[in-house]
Amino acid sequence: MPERTGQTARPSRRQRGRQAAVALSVALVVLTALGGSDRTAPATAPPDVVLITLDTVRADALGCYGAPGDPTPHLDQLAAQGTRFENALAPCPITLPSHATVLTGLYPPEHGLRDNSPRALPTTVPLVTEAFARRGYLTAAFVSAEPVAHKWGLDRGFSLYNDDL
Repeated sequence: MPERTGQTARPSRRQRGRQAAVALSVALVVLTALGGSDRTAPATAPPDVVLITLDTVRADALGCYGAPGDPTPHLDQLAAQGTRFENALAPCPITLPSHATVLTGLYPPEHGLRDNSPRALPTTVPLVTEAFARRGYLTAAFVSAEPVAHKWGLDRGFSLYNDDL
């Protein structure tokens, strides 16, 4: 086998996909980290974290991603004050499994939700919100779509999960 000189092997498609899913989860969780926090607080204070998911919205419909006019001024302000990512990809085009991936860091075959079917996320699959709650964060979700209602198991770790549709 020829010796490689300073080159690293290119990750497989599966590895790149896993990296993208993990990056998406992390990116969305820290989307506006420090965006609304008091910048004069001690360095030991945990950052404020806001996760906003918009279902069926293309990036180019948002002002912070180049939409003409001023269609999303409040989101644009959050993006300007926090962290905005240029290259975040959804793991699948379906609401429930995609949100489960964001909250677990796992692909749909790994967390078990592959579509918007009548099956909840297994309680054995940990959610990032549970980790935040264990660390003393107050967590809340305001949900406006049935595919992410509490009955599908995404409400664990939230102090408040308002899915009164």
